[in-house]
Amino acid sequence: MSVIAKLRALPEYTRNLGVAEAASLLTPMRRGIAVYCWTYGLGVLLLTLSPAGPTSTWAEVVMIVVGAVSLVLGVLWWFGDWPTAAVSLTFLVYADLAHSGVLLLTSSPMLALIATLWFVLMGEHLTIAHGRVAVITHCFWALLNIVFFGILAWPRSNANHTLIIYVGIVLIGVIVAMPIFRQLTTDALRDDSRRATALAERDALTSLLNQRGLYAAVPGLIADGATTDRLLAVVVIDLDRFKSVNDRFGHHRGDQVLVLTAERLRSTVRRNAVVARTGGEEFVVIDTVSVDGGEALARRLLGAIHRPEDDLPITASVGVATVPLGAMPINTVTQSVEALTSQADRAMYSAKRAGGNRIFVDGAPTPS
Repeated sequence: MSVIAKLRALPEYTRNLGVAEAASLLTPMRRGIAVYCWTYGLGVLLLTLSPAGPTSTWAEVVMIVVGAVSLVLGVLWWFGDWPTAAVSLTFLVYADLAHSGVLLLTSSPMLALIATLWFVLMGEHLTIAHGRVAVITHCFWALLNIVFFGILAWPRSNANHTLIIYVGIVLIGVIVAMPIFRQLTTDALRDDSRRATALAERDALTSLLNQRGLYAAVPGLIADGATTDRLLAVVVIDLDRFKSVNDRFGHHRGDQVLVLTAERLRSTVRRNAVVARTGGEEFVVIDTVSVDGGEALARRLLGAIHRPEDDLPITASVGVATVPLGAMPINTVTQSVEALTSQADRAMYSAKRAGGNRIFVDGAPTPS
C-alpha cells in the first residue's frame, strides 16, 4: 500500500473515530475545532493591529493570510464531513507550523511565549482522533517553541527572569505534560471500554460477532489494508427451512447446525473479514473485495454451508450488496453499512422467495 493510502486509512485513527462516533462526539468535536479556527483567525487578524504585532509589511501580509485561512478552515470543519487521516494530519501540521510562523512575526517575544498556549487546543484534536506518536510529536514541537521564545524573551528589555521561568514551567505543564497524561488516560479508558464491550459484542452460541459487534468491527476492516479501488461487500445468509430442523430433531440439533455453519463461514473468509450472527438463523459476512468479487465471495460461502455428504444437508438463501470504498465518508461508516445490510437483506429474501439455495446480488439473481 502506498504511503498516502496508509495515511488515508490509519487503523488507530479509524478505531478512535469509531469510539467517538459511538458516543455521538464527532459532531461536537468537529464544531469545537471550527470555533477554535474562527477564534484563532480573529485573534491573528487583531494582532496585526497591535503594537506587538508584525513589524513589516510582508509580515503583516503573512499574518493576514494565516488569519483568513483559519476562518475558511473553520467553515470547512463546521459544515464538512470528518476528514480522512491524511487530511487530519495535514491540518495539524499546518496549524503547528502556521502558529510558529505567527509567533516568529510577533514583535514581542514575551507575548509570543504566552501565545504558545494556542498549541494546547491543537493537542485536544490529537488526543481524541490520533495516537500517542502524533500527540508526542506535537508536544515536542510545542516544547521547542516554549524554549525558543523563552530564550528570546530572556535578554529583551527589562523582562523579569523569574517570571519568564515561571511562565515557561506553567506552559510546559499545560501544553506538554497535560496532553500526554490525557492521552495515556484516554488510551486506558479506551482499552477498558473495548474489554467491557467485547463480551457484549459476541453471540453466546457461536462466538461470532452479534449485530452490535458487527458495526463496531467494520471501521477496522476498512482501515486494515483497504484501498479505494475495492468494494465493501455485505453478504446476508439465511438458512433455508431451519424451523423444520428444530421441529423434527429438536433445538439441540438446531444449535449444532448453527455452530457448524458459523465454523464453516469463519474458515472460508479472510482473517480480517467480519462474520456475525445477527438473528436466529441469519448470518452476515462483510469483507472488502475486488470489483467483481461480491458474487464470488457469496458462492464460496454458499458452498461451505451446503455439503451433500452431511447427514442433515443445509442450504441457504444469500443476498449481496456492494459499494465502492471511495464512496463511503469516514464519519458515516455505520449508516452506510446499515443501508448496505438492508439492501442485502432484501436480496436474500428475493433468493428465498425464488426457492432458496441461491444467490441474489444487488437484488438480481445470479446465473446458476
